[in-house]
Amino acid sequence: MSDALLHALLRQSVLIAVVAIALLTLRRPLARYFSPGLAYAAWTVLPALLLVDLLPASRAVPTFAPGQIRMIDGPPAEPVTATTGSPLASSTLWLSLWAVGALVIVARMVWLQRRFGATLTHAPHARHWIGEQGPALVGLWPARLVLPPDFEQRFDARQRPLVLAHEDVHRRRFDNHWNALAAALCALHWFNPLAWLALRAMRADQEVSCDQAVMRRFPGREADYGRALLRAQQSPSPLQPWSAWRSSHPLIDRVAMLRHPPRSLFRRMLGAALLATLALGAASAVHATKPRPADIPPGEARISLDIAVEVTTGTKAASDKRKSSMRLIVREGEQAMVLMGGTPDKPAPDQVKLVLTARRQPPGSLLGDLFVTVVASQGGRPLYENEAVMANAQPSHLNVAPADGSMPIIDLRITPTLQD
Repeated sequence: MSDALLHALLRQSVLIAVVAIALLTLRRPLARYFSPGLAYAAWTVLPALLLVDLLPASRAVPTFAPGQIRMIDGPPAEPVTATTGSPLASSTLWLSLWAVGALVIVARMVWLQRRFGATLTHAPHARHWIGEQGPALVGLWPARLVLPPDFEQRFDARQRPLVLAHEDVHRRRFDNHWNALAAALCALHWFNPLAWLALRAMRADQEVSCDQAVMRRFPGREADYGRALLRAQQSPSPLQPWSAWRSSHPLIDRVAMLRHPPRSLFRRMLGAALLATLALGAASAVHATKPRPADIPPGEARISLDIAVEVTTGTKAASDKRKSSMRLIVREGEQAMVLMGGTPDKPAPDQVKLVLTARRQPPGSLLGDLFVTVVASQGGRPLYENEAVMANAQPSHLNVAPADGSMPIIDLRITPTLQD
């Protein structure tokens, strides 16, 4: 389980890096030729693809050659004696380090949020709050509008409605919720520098998108809005998941974007269609590249699986145990089948079938561990699946009993050996 979780996290981190590079490359053309809002919306593709990657992969239908099938009939044989190893220690160590780093980042986020909240005071006879850093929209449920104490003096009568409209756009688009999600992903993948670059770029695109939304509402007020930008304070750390008036985006770029007239509805819709097409294509590619237990390309290496199996069927009151030992030799990535009762074509109601897949971990290594997946079924009905990393030529114990305590209970002793 630890090894599977570590591989899933590493795969997601690689996916973040690939998507971040693509979006960092596309964000400026999207903003220039279509709209800043589309460049900001493009960042939703990243969490969407991460979600697609978490969906279960469709299992391919396995085919078996006669030499890949072992049927257990007749009197049971004595199981092979084996010792229990601890092949997942290294995975547990890396997961622990990963979790410690994530917890440190989350603790800093919470500390920054609490420190900022402690400086706020509620404005008398008003709905907003007063804080040294602002204007900003703070919190999730509900979001609070924070204005500096000199808001009336710093911004004149023509600028104040623009500032408030900017924060209202953040509120209506739930930008703080997106910021919190982005910050959480960065905390989980704290060691990935591309995740942090993506966070800063997303926050910058968010502010420019808000600028354009305000300008569509107040056409012809670009000069007033530019002066308001110059008088606003700089936003603090990007670890603080709230929407602030200023961002890490260079101020000169934000002012320059105000000079571009809003794009036509047709162009914006064309850009949205293009983005949706790219997102669907990327989602299909992510799903297609997800590893499938029964669809691993076979390699040239041969792996010997010395198996001692004990299957307990029936009920706890009247159980039946079957034991046997065998050797299966398959090519790397191919599947082997162990049948207890019935035939491959006609499964009996009490038939227990095990499908085992072995491959090197990491792939192609000469001295690496062997990754063994076991899929169990009874009477043609899928039961459960388990997997483990096993040291080459070292016996390991693998129990694939269901969590609810029902039958069958399958106890395996497997010694995988790389033959090449």
